[in-house]
Amino acid sequence: MSEETTKTSDKRRLGDEWENWDGDLDNYEADIREPRRTYLGLCLLALLICAGLVGGFYYLIAPRLAMWEPDLPPVAFWVMVGIVGVIFLGYILLVLSVMFRRNFLIFHKVAKYVLVFFQPFIFKLGMLFGVSRDRISHSFIRVSNAITEGKQKKTPVEKLLIILPRCLKKDILGELKAIAAEFDVKVYVAGGGNQARRLVREKKPEAVIGVACERDLVAGIADTAEKLQVIALPNVRPEGPCRNTIADIDAFKQSLQFFLEGRTAAAKQ
Repeated sequence: MSEETTKTSDKRRLGDEWENWDGDLDNYEADIREPRRTYLGLCLLALLICAGLVGGFYYLIAPRLAMWEPDLPPVAFWVMVGIVGVIFLGYILLVLSVMFRRNFLIFHKVAKYVLVFFQPFIFKLGMLFGVSRDRISHSFIRVSNAITEGKQKKTPVEKLLIILPRCLKKDILGELKAIAAEFDVKVYVAGGGNQARRLVREKKPEAVIGVACERDLVAGIADTAEKLQVIALPNVRPEGPCRNTIADIDAFKQSLQFFLEGRTAAAKQ
């Protein structure tokens, strides 16, 4: 590590997901605005690749199946077509849910789990096209939020957990706390992803509003995909990660209104 990097790292307490950050602000993406179509497009490409692999697998096994039983190849073919068809139907319902913020998904919680399951492949696929991990993460977060908004289910105040990062600017942190106080919701400040996950385990909420960097938010969504409804609000980091970050005040208030009042116009980020 260079002397310059060392000095930069010493000036801040980096979060769990930024331990290997080199301190280079010139090439750093401080304010990411990646649309939902990025992640959805990469998902579609991943599904097409998987469908191609399934077709290739069938091509390889069909002759051997025919040796065992002449009727097996067509049966196997239609079974595979059925599975692939169901998956693509699920993708179409996902896109409709994201576009209209309505729950068209048959298995709502399973949808997020599937998205999370494919994340490593999606990240690698996106990087082949020059899309950074943080940009893909931002797009994924917007997709995840849209799925959450499709539920339109009110949450009791005592079952809503708000987690804010310690790196927020003091005035921003104070304003978010004041807004939460208007709704009589407690706010907890976490020093990183590990602390945030511990809060979720201890408080056992039904829903979470989390403000953090894309990396921490994606990790948090992955941990809670099957259990909780989450609206994740990525911060803006003009001075790099973990220092004087900024949050979208309006999106935060809309997220509170969504969970506590069931308003459909929430979290337009």
